[in-house]
Amino acid sequence: DHMDPYNLLFHILVMMLQLTTNFAFLHQLDIILGADSWGLTHKDLSALGWVLVLIFTPSPFLAWLLSVACIYLAHYISPFVASIDATTIHLQPFLDSLVLLYFLKKPITPVSYLITLVVRGALQYLAFTYLFESASFPPYATYVFLVSIAFLSHKPFSRPASGVFGFAILGGWLITAVTGNKIFYLWACGFVATALQGVSHRETKEPPTMPQLNNISFELSHVVFFPCLLMQAVGEHLQGGGKSEKRRS
Repeated sequence: DHMDPYNLLFHILVMMLQLTTNFAFLHQLDIILGADSWGLTHKDLSALGWVLVLIFTPSPFLAWLLSVACIYLAHYISPFVASIDATTIHLQPFLDSLVLLYFLKKPITPVSYLITLVVRGALQYLAFTYLFESASFPPYATYVFLVSIAFLSHKPFSRPASGVFGFAILGGWLITAVTGNKIFYLWACGFVATALQGVSHRETKEPPTMPQLNNISFELSHVVFFPCLLMQAVGEHLQGGGKSEKRRS
């Protein structure tokens, strides 16, 4: 049910955000763990494993090729994405405001969005002005945070997941502000991208995907095959000459 042209376009943008920030997150994780000396890093293994799975996916060749190209590009530019976090984090309120209205089940109008954006932007400004690197943590604290991230990343497989999404979206940038460690912001971006898919479905009135993912296997399948499924949907829409828009009703 990804046939609305605006829904498809928004999903493409969301996929770019999700892929680039996820690989940037793995890039930072490899730096923290010193994985560069291992030969193959977590970032490399993730990309390799992903491509190997997609090789055996029964999808059109062009959809598969574009999916692999997107994964490779996200892997390749991950150091650059991680390096511009100081810029991108200040643009985050523009996306978070959409997500907050979505979780609050409020209509997204110019007025509601502007009010939410001002409040969310003000909170981030205050945090980075008065709290930036204000906390001093012992060296092992980073590993404690990483274990916490691993636990929280697993929790969305148990419904409802709104609490974890809320913490990631509101807490990721805040923890980064306090600790000065960009990895928490990059981790939270993955949750923001997932929630933005829900925003897209609601605004285009197409059935959402997340509520249907009731166990870990469904969720992992959605993540792994998302690029391929999206490229295939784009191909079907283009071949149909836009006639698939009728399915919106």
